[in-house]
Amino acid sequence: MIHLTWDSAFFHKKIARIDASKDLEILSSQLEQAFLEQYDLIYVFAEKETLLPQDILEQFNGKLVDRKITYTASIDLLKTKTLVETKEFNEIEGHLLYELAYLSGNHSRFKLDTSLGIENFKRLYREWIDKSVSHQIAQKIYIYENNGQIGGMVTLSIKDTQANIGLIAVDETLQGQGVGISLIHACAEYCKKNNIQTLDVPTQLDNRQACKFYEKCGFVEKQIQNIYHFWA
Repeated sequence: MIHLTWDSAFFHKKIARIDASKDLEILSSQLEQAFLEQYDLIYVFAEKETLLPQDILEQFNGKLVDRKITYTASIDLLKTKTLVETKEFNEIEGHLLYELAYLSGNHSRFKLDTSLGIENFKRLYREWIDKSVSHQIAQKIYIYENNGQIGGMVTLSIKDTQANIGLIAVDETLQGQGVGISLIHACAEYCKKNNIQTLDVPTQLDNRQACKFYEKCGFVEKQIQNIYHFWA
């Protein structure tokens, strides 16, 4: 069990993480110990094949909140192109991106778990944008503008020869017009210029529209995790 300092401070709750093994007796004892130590919330991460039984969920007030899939692609194998013009976001403040950030999190466990509250979800995604704009957790942000309004955005972080998309969203009125594939293409072009070899992007298995989009772009499954929230 790992105490999560940042999450605990941000949500004003005592939060920990458990990486579940296939031995469910060990998980049960870990959850018992966590609640003895007065944790409010436990994130349990399990591998693709590990689905927790209903008796454990009922005993410890748990719920499956996310089946997170991470896609990966070699930059050279991506099937992207520019269908609309995108540009880099260079504003000092990120408030112009907040609504798109909320949209990007529609399938997030932090929104779907109503016990956290919608305002905490919004605070979290505002924080994500603010730290991306200040380049604390992202090197680049690309946007698409439509009639003077930002209609799409993507955040890109780099570590060594690996790139990761953090947030990506397209206004619902503009979906299907090539904005998403153009934003991915902007990320791919930056990676090519900087000798970045692979690009990863996470989403949720329940978000079938996003999964189909990434697969169409040339991404393939890298990892699936089942994520549970257990509340005291």
